Amino acid sequence: MLHSTTQPWESDTVEELWETTKIHAARVRQTAEHGRALVEDLRYTPALSQRLLQASGALLKRSRDQDVLPSLETETAGKLGRPALKTAES
Repeated sequence: MLHSTTQPWESDTVEELWETTKIHAARVRQTAEHGRALVEDLRYTPALSQRLLQASGALLKRSRDQDVLPSLETETAGKLGRPALKTAES
């Protein structure tokens, strides 16, 4: 007759350890996935910033070309610590 070398209390401990390990592994996978998502977001941030900068520059140019800016410029000059916008006349 074969006898098991595992004591009854060891079986419970092994099961508990296995469950704890599975939970920990799931958390590690979740953290890694979250990290990958953040890295992916950061890849697009500089490109998006560049596109927004180009778009705002184009809108500013269009505003100047349509003479919308001079009246806006006098209203906002010096507010919020920003220098007044320069126009073609200044």
